[in-house]
Amino acid sequence: MARPAGDKAMGMISGIGIAYAAPRGSHPLTGKRAPDLGLVEGRLQEELRDGEFVLVTPADTPTPVSPAPLVHTHWTDGRSTVLLVRPDGHVAWASDRPDPAALRAALTR
Repeated sequence: MARPAGDKAMGMISGIGIAYAAPRGSHPLTGKRAPDLGLVEGRLQEELRDGEFVLVTPADTPTPVSPAPLVHTHWTDGRSTVLLVRPDGHVAWASDRPDPAALRAALTR
């Protein structure tokens, strides 16, 4: 099996290669599996262990009032992207600029 085809097959078998359809106009990361990001409080995979959504924001972003339980953490670098990561490790919502109304809508879906 050729290397690219083998890599794709292994990604699909393991579940790492699965991506979900995102609504038209969504951020390119929406629906993709989030990599194990370095965060101020540790690593993304560590934060996901409790089975809750993880919200990753720039350091100066206050914790939003949320209708669902979530873990709020921050990037270790100066990234401005806001990510909402589902408990299964896929990006539920992302934005390159904070949008509290869109975030609340994503949390209620």
